[in-house]
Amino acid sequence: ATGRILLSHGSRRTGSKEVVERLAVQLGAVAAYWSTRPSLETQVERFVYAGHTTIAVQPYFLFAGGIIEAIAQQIAQLSQQFETVTIHLMESLGPTLDLADLVIDLMEPDRSLTPMDS
Repeated sequence: ATGRILLSHGSRRTGSKEVVERLAVQLGAVAAYWSTRPSLETQVERFVYAGHTTIAVQPYFLFAGGIIEAIAQQIAQLSQQFETVTIHLMESLGPTLDLADLVIDLMEPDRSLTPMDS
């Protein structure tokens, strides 16, 4: 079983997680956040305890850089902690036309997706 995590920076602003959580649902994933809850570690633990043996982490950052390196380090630590689980760090989603179209579709007012539980 493969668990999928869409990892975004996160914000403490009310309602800021909605778009990320809707995008995660569209991708068959759960949302996690680098600077807020639920964290990457929390979501990995949930998948591990649910019996998943493979977890794919999809970063959602418009620009690669130091944060992607920090994510890779955390994934390496989590891989050591959960030795029976394979955690894959996918290439970061970037600013593409397809991504922009998906975000626009998700922001349409007639869409009634409910954000995943945090």
